Amino acid sequence: MPKTLHFDSTTQRDDILDGVKRALEEMDLEDGPVSVSIVGESEAMSPQQAADFLGISRQHMTRLLDAGMLPFTRKPGSTHRVIPSRAVVELAGSRKAAKRRLDEFAATMNDAGVFE
Repeated sequence: MPKTLHFDSTTQRDDILDGVKRALEEMDLEDGPVSVSIVGESEAMSPQQAADFLGISRQHMTRLLDAGMLPFTRKPGSTHRVIPSRAVVELAGSRKAAKRRLDEFAATMNDAGVFE
């Protein structure tokens, strides 16, 4: 799951660089390639960019958009969708939290002997 760092406009450049460096040092590079995305709060993503960020397929992203799970607007005079980057980051966080809760539940059930 993506790790998200938040910096506001008052954060010094060196502090941002230190934060990114620490985050990279904490990552287990044995798990595979690392992608780093730097996104401004007011920026937007295409459905493909959002899907890549979340680690899901483009088709699944389309389903999320169609189901209203993410807000989007359409480019003027076009059918192309644009998704606020903030919404994508928030969805990534909620997916990570849900996975953590599910893992905790499974561990509790395992400790209780439910799976034996």
